[in-house]
Amino acid sequence: MDYLTHIAVMTCLYVILTSSFNLLIGYAGLFALAHAGFFAVGAYTTAILSVNYGLPFPIPMLAGAVLTAGVGAFIALPALRTSGHYLVIITIAFQVILLAFLLNMKDLTGGADGITGIERVSIFGYELTTAAQFLPLALAMAALCFWICWRVANSPFGRALRAMRENEAATEGVGKNILYMKVTVFMVGSALAAVAGSLYARYITFVGVDTFGIDETISILAMVILGGMANLRGSILGAVILVLLPELLKFLELPPDIADKSREIIYGLLLIIILRVRPQGILPE
Repeated sequence: MDYLTHIAVMTCLYVILTSSFNLLIGYAGLFALAHAGFFAVGAYTTAILSVNYGLPFPIPMLAGAVLTAGVGAFIALPALRTSGHYLVIITIAFQVILLAFLLNMKDLTGGADGITGIERVSIFGYELTTAAQFLPLALAMAALCFWICWRVANSPFGRALRAMRENEAATEGVGKNILYMKVTVFMVGSALAAVAGSLYARYITFVGVDTFGIDETISILAMVILGGMANLRGSILGAVILVLLPELLKFLELPPDIADKSREIIYGLLLIIILRVRPQGILPE
């Protein structure tokens, strides 16, 4: 039962990550591959403020969201003049720099050892020590973050984002402020990713650089593409499928010496088949 509850908690965290990432790449058309970096900033901010300063929940989470929103605004600045593969390179470079910073600032971040002993969430003196106790909080935060993304996507601002995605010059020509739109969507997306990072840090009680590599961003991207870009319900579906699928493959009876690699091959083939059948995602825009 604890195993299933743990999977449910992780699914909730990935729903937050995929929904916020979908705002950037699905609705705004900003192909920014730095979401795991935003995830990391939220996690490390919570870890540092919790372990070093003993700040209680939810202060570190709010501080992480504000800090990461500022980082997102900073990343948005080069995005104002670039797009496509140039933006991909810029955001990957940001993540590489961030990971190098986390590795080398040992006094602050613990370096390669990470930060351990992060305090668990305590609400009115009740400490959430198990996955079952943490799950209601994860569900509530996932619902809140999804609602924020939904409100943004279905507002006039969200429609302007889709127009900007299709044609920036035309959108600017009808009076929309492209600078404001890009900075705002970066800030919202990065702040929500930081919320997932904060919850992750509190739940696992450990943060390390290996968790937030480029491969993590690619995993989140795969969830968004599989579920359907510019479709927030698709983000939920993509997160559920790609969190559950690796776990379900563990129940396949395979020779022990090739089990891990075989599961990875099957996992990749299933993704290829699904996207060949539905290249627009399971729930398209």
